[in-house]
Amino acid sequence: MHAAPKLVDCFINRGPPARLHHGAVGRAFLESLAHADRAQLTLQLREALNKFALECVPPAASGQVRHAAQYFALAAYAGELASSYNLTGWPLGTVWNAAKVMLADWLQHRGGSDDEENKQIIRLTRYFFEQHGMSRFHRWNDEVNTVIDTHGPKTLGMCGFAKTIDIAINGQFADAKASEVTYYVYRESWANDVLKDRDLKRANKLLLDMGVLTPAKDGKASQSRKLPGSGRSNVGVYVVNPSMLYGGGPEDE
Repeated sequence: MHAAPKLVDCFINRGPPARLHHGAVGRAFLESLAHADRAQLTLQLREALNKFALECVPPAASGQVRHAAQYFALAAYAGELASSYNLTGWPLGTVWNAAKVMLADWLQHRGGSDDEENKQIIRLTRYFFEQHGMSRFHRWNDEVNTVIDTHGPKTLGMCGFAKTIDIAINGQFADAKASEVTYYVYRESWANDVLKDRDLKRANKLLLDMGVLTPAKDGKASQSRKLPGSGRSNVGVYVVNPSMLYGGGPEDE
């Protein structure tokens, strides 16, 4: 606070020169570009983008990361070009190295070089079943019978059915102490509740590959199944195995 008057005086004294010279470097840079060899600049830029990717982008990085890295590389190349025109006052390599540091910080902040969209799909799906697995799915524990279980709790905002299956331990079901729940999610609920605002085609492919979705016989993500209360009609559902979301995938960093 005590330094505020001095800071104000500094801005007042430097304001007119700043207004006078504001944008001068940018104009000089554009003028230099206008007189440069276009073919040579194009070649240099392509080489710079490739060099930056080799130096900074992990080999297994997602397409999103590679695309973003090109913008860092473009800024680095432009800064180095401006320095070569004696417009920045910085030694050559300064902007390039700064861009590498910034990309590394960005990667650390986003959680790595994997595809962020895939991570979000996995988190969103897992979160939905953690929050609503008991409340929005009606109980269905009879493999053969498709009569609605009237003893189950009332289900509000119903998204489908949940079937609990005992897991054999040491080959013995009698001593089973674990179980898994398979969910039969209505197609509309899958798109509008579980994967709201996500690319459905992309999400289905990812979750099929992970084993979260059980595919139909033709390989499609959804199936037609007889459900409790559906009578003789088949209903379109996604058969979901949420336990596969806890396999230590790329989102668990």
